[in-house]
Amino acid sequence: MATMRWQKSQHYQVLRMRLARLLKRMVAPLRRPRRLKMMETIFPHDEQLRGGKLAPVSLPKFEDPISAETAEPKEVENPFGNIAPKNPNWDLKRDVQKRIDKLERRTQKALAEIALEQQREKEALEESQD
Repeated sequence: MATMRWQKSQHYQVLRMRLARLLKRMVAPLRRPRRLKMMETIFPHDEQLRGGKLAPVSLPKFEDPISAETAEPKEVENPFGNIAPKNPNWDLKRDVQKRIDKLERRTQKALAEIALEQQREKEALEESQD
């Protein structure tokens, strides 16, 4: 008898679950509006409105500039050819720049003195010839 009760109770539970699902299906449309399908939102229900369709848009022909560039093979550069720095002695210039500036000033002074001496010698020669 115990097995019989268990089978009956299990059978009743299955029937109750099926009945509950059926009731949900019947009551659900009354509670909330029906969800529209995708195509129902795109196309109007009214026949007059359906007739007023626009002509499909014709797109201009598109030429891909990237594919045109890839058609021409490019020369492959040697990746090891550019190992040397652009300015190989930049650190030397940085370290010696003060000394170079000092020497440049002295050179300019010396050139100015030499030019003055040459001008004095020319003036002395012109005075002696007169």
